[in-house]
Amino acid sequence: MRAFAKSRRLFAKTDRLDARLLADFAAALTPQPTHAPDAVREQLRELHTRRAQLVAVRADELKRQEQPGLGKVATALLATLPELGSVSRQRIASLAGLAPFVYQSGNFKGQVHIRGGRLAVRQALYMAALSAMRCNPVLKPFAQRLTARGKPFHVVITAVMRKLLIHLNADLHRHPLAPPKTAK
Repeated sequence: MRAFAKSRRLFAKTDRLDARLLADFAAALTPQPTHAPDAVREQLRELHTRRAQLVAVRADELKRQEQPGLGKVATALLATLPELGSVSRQRIASLAGLAPFVYQSGNFKGQVHIRGGRLAVRQALYMAALSAMRCNPVLKPFAQRLTARGKPFHVVITAVMRKLLIHLNADLHRHPLAPPKTAK
């Protein structure tokens, strides 16, 4: 719907504009109903989905074997996030796609989600965050508190990834890798 609104050059978002936009969208497109898949196609879809899950698990395990330490994770972060150590914690979290975004409209209070950012950064942080949740004396209790408050696993792991990234950003800000350039 936002893309449809942008195509109409409507950038404001209010409940009244949303209602009008939905009516215009329905009038312009008049979508046709689709038929439900038959039992054979549904079973084929389920098998395909399960295969994709298994392939992803295998890839994750192979990646985990290749990157057992934080050194390789830090190298990957430095390569894919050159801003590390030179921007604020909010900006680095946003660049990595680990900043929470609120979705609200009128009385509707939507969930907070992460979005955008650099996938390679999140992939590099994932295994380090899993390890930190189990072993790090600071992040383990943090993760346990979130879990005790009923937060789902993906919310907990994202929060740990964000804390790791912010900590690394602060460390690099205090102790940059390259010595400062001297004026000639």
